[in-house]
Amino acid sequence: MKRTIETITNGVRVIVQEYLNSTLLNELVKLEKQQGELHNQRIVLEFEAAPWPQAILDRLGYSAHPDQPGHFSKQVHYQRSVRFSLTEKCNYHCFFCHEEGMDMQTRRQPSSDAQLFRVLDQLAELDYQDFTFTGGEPLLNPSRLFACMDYMQKIGYCPDITIVTNGVAITDTLLNKLTHYPNRLRFNISLHSVDSIAYANIVQNMAKPQQPLRQEFDKVQANLHRLRQLGLPFKLNVVLLKDLNTSDSALSALFDFALEVGATSIKFLELMLTPDLGKLYPYFYRLQAIHDRFSSSLTLIDNNYRRSEYQYRDTNLRVELQQCTCSRGCNTCAVNRATNFTAELKAFPCFLKPENNHDLTQVDLKTALAEGDQMIEQMSQHYGDHSPIIIHPSYSAELETFYYYEISAANLRWLEQQWQLSRHLRRTRQFEEHYHSISAGIPTEHDISVHKTSLNSYDHSHLDIQQIIQTNPDQPGAFTTRFLHQGESGHSPKATTELTLNWQIQYYEIPKAKNPQQTRPKTLTISTNLESGIHLLRSNHPLEPSFEQLPVSLQPLTRPAFEWVRYRQRIL
Repeated sequence: MKRTIETITNGVRVIVQEYLNSTLLNELVKLEKQQGELHNQRIVLEFEAAPWPQAILDRLGYSAHPDQPGHFSKQVHYQRSVRFSLTEKCNYHCFFCHEEGMDMQTRRQPSSDAQLFRVLDQLAELDYQDFTFTGGEPLLNPSRLFACMDYMQKIGYCPDITIVTNGVAITDTLLNKLTHYPNRLRFNISLHSVDSIAYANIVQNMAKPQQPLRQEFDKVQANLHRLRQLGLPFKLNVVLLKDLNTSDSALSALFDFALEVGATSIKFLELMLTPDLGKLYPYFYRLQAIHDRFSSSLTLIDNNYRRSEYQYRDTNLRVELQQCTCSRGCNTCAVNRATNFTAELKAFPCFLKPENNHDLTQVDLKTALAEGDQMIEQMSQHYGDHSPIIIHPSYSAELETFYYYEISAANLRWLEQQWQLSRHLRRTRQFEEHYHSISAGIPTEHDISVHKTSLNSYDHSHLDIQQIIQTNPDQPGAFTTRFLHQGESGHSPKATTELTLNWQIQYYEIPKAKNPQQTRPKTLTISTNLESGIHLLRSNHPLEPSFEQLPVSLQPLTRPAFEWVRYRQRIL
């Protein structure tokens, strides 16, 4: 990017003479990080000539100036922040826990106080003003917490402090200590339901049903009232878990509870699905659905490419919809991630690659950060807008060709065992499809025009879809789909419905066969129609009749999936 930079009040003006689309996002991310470290609060971009890169600017949260074409600006949200995992131990067993990406099953040997204090000295020198204590459950090790805070105050290092906790282990001794901290201190309380039974199921019973949880919800609620009485601010962290805490009644109860106990905000987070947690797909629920359902009660206050903050009705309660760092893609990680280190003083530059770490008892923090930045830069070039997590943004292709086959339940079980498909699962979804019009012969005798709405299990609004499906008589099972329109249509399907189908769909990425004589698809989808129990395979290339020596050959579809199911239901 060819540019000139001028200083303005609370920020900089960047005049862009030339740029390359392929490198601009990375350069703007580096610019924002640099300005954040300088404590500048605003960036103004001025492009000397059109066209300007609207998609990149939208992704990074820049707003256009309506009266000045080519002028864009944003508030700088980046600041150096650190997360210190005090302990891997936790008194809960939340079934979806991603363990801060750092394998909490591994027992750690804590560093000495002297070694820890040397790291705190370096954090102070590098001006880290946002410090989070996390775990496991950090309040299970209060002596370590107190040692940190005492030393930080001794050296005059008093950053903003956040304690992420489930709230059970809050004690009078802890509260007395924290009320004397001279700077901003707050709690983030993980509270995924305010129904005591659902709460117990989420935090223990689903993962450890043989060890019923003590009735802890009332204790947490009492501790929240104590925080309010002492003037210690706290927010509620809620991981969205489909059908466990996403009903209208469950969400409304959360809002009411937050107002009752005096929470400053509720932060909703999407379920973090790492490769080890792929089995939890059925619980995934999108943040956007919360916005869509409660939009009339939410007034936007602040927005960036990771978090949107709203005022809830006419109250002082704030609602935050926050993406996890990894879901925003590796190419924005530099301004999204915090510095993470553990009790044994291992620093982790990447949340999802804990094997790549730096021992801060052997390497100074500045060196570890520089090497970590280099690693993230390499991942940015490799993954771009994505990251090594399972959930990827859905895509909409204008034209796609796939091959469809019916498979019996017995053969499907054989295939799942033969290929160990559970190890290669990439996502699972449920769809409720409403077909409003189906017209054959447009524009050719082999084309079918379709208008439908589709509701998937991750969302709360129907997607309006218009498509033309083309069959190929010379290629059994082959269907080419051209999408004419895809857009949200609201919270319910249209009144006129010709056909309704419910699907459970599993998406797999298949490794290459060891035997070169065997041809395997790169991607494979298994769809089960819930009304009929019919199973369909979808592949990115044709499958031979003797595919993988199945006991019975696959049956190529001779009509689109929805028509095939309707036809098969009539003859079954």
